[in-house]
Amino acid sequence: MEDNNFAHLDMDALMAFAIVARERNMRKAAQLLLISQPPLTRKIRRLENRLGLVLFERHSRGMDLTEDGAKVLKMLGPFLAMAKDMAKKLEGMVNRTTQKISLGLTTAFEQLVFEPYLELAGKEFNISSNYIRKESPGLVRDVLHGKLDAAFVALPLDTSSLAVLELNYSEKLLAVLPAAWLAKDDTPINLQEMNGKPLFWFQRRRNPLYFDHMSALFREENFSPILIDEPVEHDVLLARISFGEGWCLMPESFRIIKRNGIKFVELDNENVRLSLGLVCEDENLLKRMATALQQA
Repeated sequence: MEDNNFAHLDMDALMAFAIVARERNMRKAAQLLLISQPPLTRKIRRLENRLGLVLFERHSRGMDLTEDGAKVLKMLGPFLAMAKDMAKKLEGMVNRTTQKISLGLTTAFEQLVFEPYLELAGKEFNISSNYIRKESPGLVRDVLHGKLDAAFVALPLDTSSLAVLELNYSEKLLAVLPAAWLAKDDTPINLQEMNGKPLFWFQRRRNPLYFDHMSALFREENFSPILIDEPVEHDVLLARISFGEGWCLMPESFRIIKRNGIKFVELDNENVRLSLGLVCEDENLLKRMATALQQA
C-alpha cells in the first residue's frame, strides 16, 4: 500500500511530471531528462498512485493533462520558478569560481600598477597568468578579435567598439631628460622651457585619439616640440635619452626605473596625466569585473 504522507513526495517525480506535462510526450520528455522511457513511465505512475489522481489522459497522439493534472501543474508553478532561479544563481556561483579569463595589460604603465587590480579580479575569476603586454590600441584589437577577454588600457583611447570602465586611477606624466641637460633635478619644469629640444614621440597612426589629445594640450601650454620617432621598447628609448638624443614624457610609475644618464623631472602642470581603464566586448563581464575591482 502506498504511503499517503504527502510531506515525503518525490520531488524528482514532480519535476519529471512538469517536463512530461510541457512536452505532452513521454519519449521526448525522457530524452530531455536523459533517461529511457520505461523508467519515466513508472515514475509518473508511482506519482499518480501516491497522489491518488490521474494526471494524464493517454491516447495514440500523445497525452494531455487531466483537470487534476492541470491543477497539480499550477500548484507546482511557484516551486518550478524558485528552482529555476536557484539553478541560475548556482550557475553564477560556479562561473565566478571557474570562469577563466585572459587579460591584457597596457605598456603605458609600469607593471606593478596592475597588481592590486589583478589580486581583486583573481578573487572572482580564474585569471590566466599569461598576461599580454602591449600598447593600448593593440590590446583593443585583441579584445575585438576574441584573443583577450578584457584589457587594462591607457585613456584617452578610441574604445567606441567596446564596453569601457574608467578606473579611479591616473598618473601625472613626468619629463624624462638626459642628466647632462640639468643643472639641478628637483625643480618642476614648464613645457615651454623644452621648446627647441627634440622630443621622442609616437606617430599619430599608433594612437590617433591620444595623439590629438596631447597635441591640444601642447597648444594650450604654448609648447611646439621638435618631434623625433619614439622607439616602442622602453629600454631602447631610455638608452637613447641617456645618450642625449632627446627627451620624453612617461607616467610617474616608471620612476622606479634606475638608469644612469637619465632624470625624471616633475612638470609644473599636474593636468598632464594618463588614466587607466578596462575594456571588454562582453558588457556582463565588464559589470562583474567592475564589482570585483570596486575596492581598488
